[in-house]
Amino acid sequence: PITMTQVMNMETLRSPVRLAIVGLGFVSRIHAESLLLSSVPAIISAACDRWEEALSLFQSSFKVGKTYVNHQQLIDEGDYDCAIICVPNSLHSSIVHDFLRQN
Repeated sequence: PITMTQVMNMETLRSPVRLAIVGLGFVSRIHAESLLLSSVPAIISAACDRWEEALSLFQSSFKVGKTYVNHQQLIDEGDYDCAIICVPNSLHSSIVHDFLRQN
């Protein structure tokens, strides 16, 4: 994985940043749309939500590499450099800890 310093200094990157987004509600759409409008070379390589309907809608709106209904499966199998956690605040801590344990 790359560091946030590297993300902010895009000149050091030779290929797009591969983002994973966990939680595909309103906030994730704002992040994805902002990313696509920015000059940051990035792709959404993985997306996760427990609702398959949300996955389908997000995937039809944005080019997403792989989709997951379980964030642990994304962590284990996902091809990403960094993750954006867009779940309710009460769930942030446990999901972030799962990512940190793995990476």
